[in-house]
Amino acid sequence: GVEEYTFSSIVNLGPYANCANGTDWTVSWTLCCRNNAITSLQNPGNQSLYLNTILDRTITPCNNSPQFLTSPTPYYCLGQAISYNPGAFDPDGDSLAYSIIQPRTTNNQAINFNTAGGYSLAAPIHNSGGANAVQLNPITGTLTCVPDIQQVAVITYRVREYRNGVQIGAVTRDVQCV
Repeated sequence: GVEEYTFSSIVNLGPYANCANGTDWTVSWTLCCRNNAITSLQNPGNQSLYLNTILDRTITPCNNSPQFLTSPTPYYCLGQAISYNPGAFDPDGDSLAYSIIQPRTTNNQAINFNTAGGYSLAAPIHNSGGANAVQLNPITGTLTCVPDIQQVAVITYRVREYRNGVQIGAVTRDVQCV
């Protein structure tokens, strides 16, 4: 089964406006520890989950981060082509660009893939096509491949948002593929 928890809060960052150097704030969240059943990462049970968003504090009117409209735990069938989209939506109408990055742990440190199991940034899901067979459309965010073993793989999306050709924010999301 899948459990989903949603945490929300309104935070007034106004009192901290003069505390930051530069134009961006990074808001992050860490939770110990990852699921030991994850096959795509080295020592997953000893790694924390780290997610963040980057906000440009100079944007007016205020900017909203992209929202994800789909479940972060898709289930796949072996040997069948998959197509997964994280369903990012920007309420401000900003342009979105997608990429896959290494999963993160405490302090935004990259977690190593289980290379002995055949996983890498180019192959975050073990698949029948090998490295670079996991394809991500950077405009739509749709990921495609054909899984070839039973696995629990983690894919970390980075979604950057642009307004008038200028990056104004970014958010990360982990997706656990089973």
